[in-house]
Amino acid sequence: MIREAYRSGNAVIVGRGAAYVLRAEPGVLHVFVMGPLEARVARVRELYGLSEEEARRRVKQTDANRAAYVKQVYGQDWLDPRHYHLVLNTDWLGYERCARLIAAAADATDAAV
Repeated sequence: MIREAYRSGNAVIVGRGAAYVLRAEPGVLHVFVMGPLEARVARVRELYGLSEEEARRRVKQTDANRAAYVKQVYGQDWLDPRHYHLVLNTDWLGYERCARLIAAAADATDAAV
């Protein structure tokens, strides 16, 4: 499905190992959007109305699941910045500025995001 989305033209593929599946494809911009644990826990608490403990557990479990999936399927470390053209910190930049930077990078490189 990742390759099909790539072939269809303009597509945003979130996760699912797209950086590894499409690593050799021309015109693809690989972006890793990250934030510190505490900021992500606070965001999950806000979005889902969870307690601090529940939100922390959810964030850590999600991170562990992503790491395990990428390691098992692609044999890679999902946190290795060498897999990405751009790494953005949402806590420092904010979501809107990250979105603008990604769009600008895609425009500057004529890449499909």
